[in-house]
Amino acid sequence: LTKKTLEVLKCDLNDIQIVFPKTNLFVYGTLLSRYINLNYYEIEVYDQTINFPAFNTTIYYYEFDLPYAGFLYIWFSATGTAKITVEGNYAGYQYRYVISSTGGEYIVPILPGIVRVYMENPNYYNSLTLTITIVYYY
Repeated sequence: LTKKTLEVLKCDLNDIQIVFPKTNLFVYGTLLSRYINLNYYEIEVYDQTINFPAFNTTIYYYEFDLPYAGFLYIWFSATGTAKITVEGNYAGYQYRYVISSTGGEYIVPILPGIVRVYMENPNYYNSLTLTITIVYYY
């Protein structure tokens, strides 16, 4: 880079700003800072209700192709104990996080790639109603 090309270079821990004339690198620097601090999110599932009838072994799942490492914020409530499993695979490494509860808020770290969130009723003899929200932070 020459003095004519680089007009301003400013870096600090809170925000990375690089300004080149007639380019969008200033915006890129701000975006980079947001990615590093996990300031972006996408609502993958919002307030979805799923009914599990008694005497049924059906497992429901959501599948997401997530481009960045980050975490899933999972909120759910259920009329009984529900089992929620988050599974993923990255570079040959498989990971799994299992939640067994009547509800709550959970933060699950994830890696890029295909991530599946399975929901099931572990009690074969009782019906279950589950309401779930999943937000992807990256």
